[in-house]
Amino acid sequence: MRSRGWWIGLGLIPGLILGLPAQGEPTQEAVRKLMEQYQREAAPSKPAATPKPRSKPAPKPRPKKPAPKPRPKPTPAPTLAPIVPTPESVLSVRTDVPEMVRIPGGCFQMGSPDWEEGRSSDERQHRVCVDTYEIGKYEVTQGQWQAVMGDNPSYYKSGDDHPVEQVSWADVQTYLQKLNARTGQNYRLPTEAEWEYAARAGTTTAYWWGNQASHEHANYGTDECCSGLVQGKDRWENTAPVGSFEPNPWGLYDTVGNVLEWTCSLYEGNEDYSGAETRCIYNDASGPRSLRGGSWDSIPARVRSADRFRVVPTNRDNDRGFRLARSF
Repeated sequence: MRSRGWWIGLGLIPGLILGLPAQGEPTQEAVRKLMEQYQREAAPSKPAATPKPRSKPAPKPRPKKPAPKPRPKPTPAPTLAPIVPTPESVLSVRTDVPEMVRIPGGCFQMGSPDWEEGRSSDERQHRVCVDTYEIGKYEVTQGQWQAVMGDNPSYYKSGDDHPVEQVSWADVQTYLQKLNARTGQNYRLPTEAEWEYAARAGTTTAYWWGNQASHEHANYGTDECCSGLVQGKDRWENTAPVGSFEPNPWGLYDTVGNVLEWTCSLYEGNEDYSGAETRCIYNDASGPRSLRGGSWDSIPARVRSADRFRVVPTNRDNDRGFRLARSF
């Protein structure tokens, strides 16, 4: 009993070890399969491959910004010496150039109506049109003439602000040539039509303020012909400084009285105007020129807006001067 049990036990061991069935002999096939299984299980297991981390491509280097150029330090502004105004820049109006007033172009009745007291036969009323132009605010003064011509021909040398007189039409042409060369402008005398248009300043009365002469408005002579001057504190014995009386509605002074004013127009006809009143005549010594406005020694009839006076261009006297004009 005892030996049989040992054998049986010994036959169990290979079965346990080899995994064979405990009963009977193992077949060759069974052994082979078990051996293969054993080898498989006995072989060291390879660790699972750890996935390699994907390496990110290295970022491309960004181009370096160029270093900013150093800004130049601002140069301090130079210290300027204070501007000292010259005498000419201090004056609002140049002493050699009369102040001008722009006159709007238009049409008017030149001459006087038949009923106007003191009128003459050469004042036929007719319609005339003028273009826009400029005319002197004042009569040309002795100081302004002196600045251009270098002398003062006036008989009454009462001061630089008095109107220049004792100048002929021909003298004025020489003055204009020098003034225009000096200033680069084109000053001239007004035509007879321009003068009356400016003197009336839109009015139709004998004088720009009405139909009655008044020493409150102008420097003229006696109220009766040829009886001498009326003197007094409000009167002038001869010329008055320009601008001594109020201006007409267009801002022009002394269009009535003070000095007769040369125009650039040829005087034509006692009974009729022929168109010469709208034109300038130049460098012609023949034929009388028209003067306008009356003077410090004129009677009232001679200082009306329509009154005409004629003189040869070479004549000089102490009651005649001029004012400038300029076209556009």
